[in-house]
Amino acid sequence: MYLSDVDLREAVACGALIVNPLPDKEIGPTSIDLHLGSIDDALVWDLDALAKMNEAYGHKPRELNIARMAYNFIAEEYLVKPPREAEATNETLVFCREDAVVLRPHGFVLWQTQEIVGTPC
Repeated sequence: MYLSDVDLREAVACGALIVNPLPDKEIGPTSIDLHLGSIDDALVWDLDALAKMNEAYGHKPRELNIARMAYNFIAEEYLVKPPREAEATNETLVFCREDAVVLRPHGFVLWQTQEIVGTPC
């Protein structure tokens, strides 16, 4: 479902959507532009460690069962900072180059925003 800028503003105004601080001019026709945190906040999956854990439990190596996932456990154990470009190989999907994070096709990064975004409980 897409919400228009009018719907997004209404959802924020009535508390159905929490964005704090709310960007002044960055609510577009169907989106709210958020600001990424520091490059040091970017994280990627440690796929080798995740595969070893899955194999120990008899699961497929590169799958994460989110229905039974304890996020805090997974985040602490299997999320790591992306490697620097000098450490990256041709197979590395996400790496840092100077002050940027580079994503190759099929790459995935988790990155905090400067804003707090959520819905009420």
